[in-house]
Amino acid sequence: MADFLMKMTKKIENLLKRAVAHHRNGEWEEAEGLYHRVLQNVPNHPDALHLLGLVNQQKGETARAEELVRRAISLDGRAPLFHLSLGNVLSARGKSNEAMESFRQALRLEPRFTEAHYNLANELLRMDRVDEAVFHYQETLRINPDLAEGHYNLGKAFDKLDKLAEAEASYRRALERNPNYFDAWFNLAISLSDQCKLEDAERCYQQALAMRPGYVDANWNLSLVWLLAGNLKEGWQKYEWRLRQPKYQFLQSRRNRWQGKEAPDKTLLVRAEQGLGDVIQFIRFLPLVKTRVGRLLFECQPSLTRLFQNFSGIDQIYSRKADLSPPDVPYDLDFPLLSLPGILGVTLDSIPARVPYILPEKNRVEEWKQRIPPDPGQIKIGIVWAGHVGHMGNSKRSTSLFSWAPLAGIQGVTFFSLQVGEAAVEAQNPPPGMNLFDLTGSIEDFADTAAFIALLDMVVSVDTAVAHLAGAMGKPAWTLLPFTPDWRWLLGRKDTPWYPTMRLFRQRVPGDWKGVFGEVAKGLREVIDSGILPGKFPIRGLQTC
Repeated sequence: MADFLMKMTKKIENLLKRAVAHHRNGEWEEAEGLYHRVLQNVPNHPDALHLLGLVNQQKGETARAEELVRRAISLDGRAPLFHLSLGNVLSARGKSNEAMESFRQALRLEPRFTEAHYNLANELLRMDRVDEAVFHYQETLRINPDLAEGHYNLGKAFDKLDKLAEAEASYRRALERNPNYFDAWFNLAISLSDQCKLEDAERCYQQALAMRPGYVDANWNLSLVWLLAGNLKEGWQKYEWRLRQPKYQFLQSRRNRWQGKEAPDKTLLVRAEQGLGDVIQFIRFLPLVKTRVGRLLFECQPSLTRLFQNFSGIDQIYSRKADLSPPDVPYDLDFPLLSLPGILGVTLDSIPARVPYILPEKNRVEEWKQRIPPDPGQIKIGIVWAGHVGHMGNSKRSTSLFSWAPLAGIQGVTFFSLQVGEAAVEAQNPPPGMNLFDLTGSIEDFADTAAFIALLDMVVSVDTAVAHLAGAMGKPAWTLLPFTPDWRWLLGRKDTPWYPTMRLFRQRVPGDWKGVFGEVAKGLREVIDSGILPGKFPIRGLQTC
């Protein structure tokens, strides 16, 4: 009997060794067959059940994998590896809370279990429990400081916490351990760009592109670095990489893309893209384009069509379809709006910046005049405190209305909300002492916003489409920028070549809106004391465009 048991044990061991060898080589079918042979002889063999579960997970059969690993745990609940594997399966099945509990159980059994700390951190990061994720990444690296992936993911966690210097340091540690770590080069470049370390960011993007020359996001991001630095010539060229992203597929030419040449007998369709502010900013190029073609058609978002109805250079305007297909009209050539400055060879010195290039409708201005309460002696200022929630960088560019409290006590100012969207509700509870009117319920589109702005003395806004509209109308506009601004605002300037009546207020350190509003309050008091608005206009002389 003893000899039989010994032979059977040996047989099972050999079957398992062969199965594991096949498993490691990715030969799942062979491994699966051998695990089943083990279980035919020993139905409750915990290791075979566990390993068979891993094969099923790798094949994408996660429900079966979960069942098998749970059976293994029921037979041997003291094996940390089983709980780690169950956590991995549960994560793959979208059961994040259960997965995290399995990883924690593995750590209760083995507190220095590197993989359990690491996988728990990854799950926490996916769940946006970032502080906890940082702790477990740090525990992972305390046990295994040479894990490049651990340093990289710790950097991603620090990025989510806006701890840019810490993120940079983590990405650099990952690269010290693996100099060919593409993702670390790419994310390091982003972190450096977010810190306005543009030369270093450029070098890292170039390093990443040396490894993957066709990586779309790295090419596009490098264009943004160049544009932010004022290197428009190379920036515009590289900016074309955006069109290779899936979200811009609708702009890929279905006919013949315009090459910028004279085509007096051709009809050109220019298609808007990206945000509403981008369209307001770049529509200035259409009169230049119109001199080179016979007819110019323009397609844009529905909320802008009335605003541009009589814009110089546009022969016909069309509202964008929901499916993003082009309008059903005859045209010979097409072109994306934000590619115009590149093909026109625009430099910082040649940006067409004569304002106003957008004017409100006179009858609409008269309608809005009836809504605005008369208040002689008061400066009428329109304000916007938050951008659209769908914007990738909205959290950094937006504020709360409460942050505007330093402006509330300034005498001689009446504020008017131009805020729309989810943040508009904050107008119901302005900071104490702020004289704020909210008439945005009457705004239907940007034609209404333009008529409203025409009756104000100035606009103070975070980086939104309203700031662009005020600048395009030649209205005194103060734009509040985060530490790392969008590329069009460049670095270190209080003015902008895009809008001559605009003044820029910048965060000096990331997140420092308090300092920005201190400067704005000081500037407003200077305006009131002087009686002159920015642009050398008497305060009461800017009631209409």
